[in-house]
Amino acid sequence: MLPGFQLMSRTHNESDFSKPRDGGTLDPWNLVYFFQDHAFVMVLSTLLGLTVSLAYLWWAPRVYSSRAVLEVAGDDRTFGDFNRQPATDAGSASLLKTVEQTIASPAVLGRVVAAHRLAEDPAFAPGGEALSPTKAITLLGARVSVNLIRGTRLIAVEVEDPSPGRARMLTQSLLDEFFAQNQENRRNSSAAAREFLTAEARRIGEKLNDSEQRLQRYREQYDAMALADRQNLVIDRLRHLHEQVSDARSARLTLESERNQVATALDSGHPAELLNLQSIAGRTEVIDLRKQLDANVSIIAMHAGRYRDKHPIMLQAKRQQAEIQTLLDNAARSAAESILRSYEAAKATEDSLQQELARQEKTAVELDRVAITYRELEREVQSDAALYQQLLARTKETDVNESLAAEQKFNNGRIQVVGAPLVPVDPIRPVWKLVLAAGLVGGGALGGGIAMLRRAFDNTVPSVDAAENLLGVNTLVVVPQSKRLRFRHGRANILQPGAPDAEMFRSLRTTLALRQDAAGQRAMMFTSALPGEGKSFCSSNYAMVVAHAGLRTLLIDGDLRRPVLRYAFDRCTDKIGLSACLKDPAQFEAALDDTAIPNLFLLGNSYGTPHSAELLAGGNLARIIELGLARFDRVVIDTAPVAVVSDALLFARHVPSICLVVLAGRTPRRIVHRAGAQLREVAGRPIIGVVLNQIRRDHGAGHHYYYYGVEHRSDGLTPAGAAG
Repeated sequence: MLPGFQLMSRTHNESDFSKPRDGGTLDPWNLVYFFQDHAFVMVLSTLLGLTVSLAYLWWAPRVYSSRAVLEVAGDDRTFGDFNRQPATDAGSASLLKTVEQTIASPAVLGRVVAAHRLAEDPAFAPGGEALSPTKAITLLGARVSVNLIRGTRLIAVEVEDPSPGRARMLTQSLLDEFFAQNQENRRNSSAAAREFLTAEARRIGEKLNDSEQRLQRYREQYDAMALADRQNLVIDRLRHLHEQVSDARSARLTLESERNQVATALDSGHPAELLNLQSIAGRTEVIDLRKQLDANVSIIAMHAGRYRDKHPIMLQAKRQQAEIQTLLDNAARSAAESILRSYEAAKATEDSLQQELARQEKTAVELDRVAITYRELEREVQSDAALYQQLLARTKETDVNESLAAEQKFNNGRIQVVGAPLVPVDPIRPVWKLVLAAGLVGGGALGGGIAMLRRAFDNTVPSVDAAENLLGVNTLVVVPQSKRLRFRHGRANILQPGAPDAEMFRSLRTTLALRQDAAGQRAMMFTSALPGEGKSFCSSNYAMVVAHAGLRTLLIDGDLRRPVLRYAFDRCTDKIGLSACLKDPAQFEAALDDTAIPNLFLLGNSYGTPHSAELLAGGNLARIIELGLARFDRVVIDTAPVAVVSDALLFARHVPSICLVVLAGRTPRRIVHRAGAQLREVAGRPIIGVVLNQIRRDHGAGHHYYYYGVEHRSDGLTPAGAAG
């Protein structure tokens, strides 16, 4: 942003003058000022880069390139000694890459070097020196470029050379030698393959014969011819035995339960308990006897009401009952013995079946062992036979290919030239547009880098934004660079009403008047961090423009060590000055000096005072400022530098408005920041603002004033039409 527009757009309230600035905001005008500051360096670097580019274009050798294009077919035929598998996506890409690498291989390059004796050709070698074959191959390889054209089966072959004719010749020779080497490799690989296949077929044939003999001996030893039938019979027998064993176990388990019940009943000594068993009670003879016994019991019960126990009929009936009971007990015992015999028979049957099953399983295991060895021998014979047949077929195929190659009937149909190399007309290097663009960009980048380095190592305050970001206060006014702006000529500038230099201080007067009137502050102090930054020039000129506005103004030269204002206003006499007033405030009226400027009065010393700090700290400084404010409308104080002596800090305690003068592009940033911090700490408030003195004109310092740069006559009048 232009400094003038900054000043005009600011509001002059207390918060604005104490509010820190945001240093992270990007202002495009900063870039403009940056390039303006370093325009000379950047233009010079750009011209240097352009000069270097032109020199390179003038001296750089011309390089020509001849180009040929090969097409690789996509069928499943073989190429040389490469794989013989059908072309797939991966195989096709591998084949294209193989052809690309083979064309630029050292073997093919060596054939080209040998065919044209390039190692001995002085026109081929740089500097005309003789080369070794290895170095010649390396040099040729650097000039050869073989690339697969993306998305196609085309391969571009390019050879670069300073001579157009030799570039075309080397390209054609590279293709010829590639095809010749491919043909030789095919013949050599066919012969080597035939020898290998023949030897391998002989070895596999002998191995096949040995495998067949071992298989036959094994057949004879173990009757392996009927091995499969025997295995089937054993498997069927095992399945049947498993079923029989399962049935026998089920029957034995059933009888075992009945046998346990019978044994328990027999062990009890009561045969009648056998009749409680279902397996015995359900027998026919037992059922018939139990019916007879029940019928006899009924008869005895019928006769018991009619006859006595000793009656012959009763005795006969009881004898029949005893006989029937005896027959029933015997039938129960017979049934129990039958159950026991059945259990023993079932157990014996199960045991015999288990033994037979174990024998059959052992037989099956033995047959499996024999079958494993037999199948292994059989597979070995089959594998050897298949491999032997393949080797025979490959041997015959190799013989056919070798015959075709010998008769030169096998051409390079898989690879063919679709673009023959031509003699180039225009060189490919150097590309003048690219070289010039590189020179311009490189020069500009070099200039920009130098400018950024200068800016990076610049520890001063070069601009308005830098000052405001550093101190956190507004820039009250900027004073541009000018040979006229020297302290000894200050009055001449002010006395010209239309001069742009004077307009700067009128702007400062307006800016400060708005704030001072609002706050009721009429005392103003000017100081700087270091000597020579223009604080006396700014304070005196500001005091003069305030006096021109009709305000009674007192200008105090507070630098007791090196006073200069009496010399500037031609009032350097032995008259008492500020030092005397500090000792005795009653001498205030006698120490005042009038000036040639109406309403402007001066209070200062003619000579330096060695004990200035003691005088200022004595306690009368505040009284003198009060006397000045009582008699004058404005009091302007010029003090010593803050970073050199402590005088300015003593004044800062009693002056409400403090302005820091900074010499643009000269004063180190850390010293300016330290001075502002000291003034803030001592005064208990921030400084009112900054006057940026001697700022460069290319920073836009004068654009805020419409009539900046207009020449004026000594009488203050502007030539007609000049302002417009």
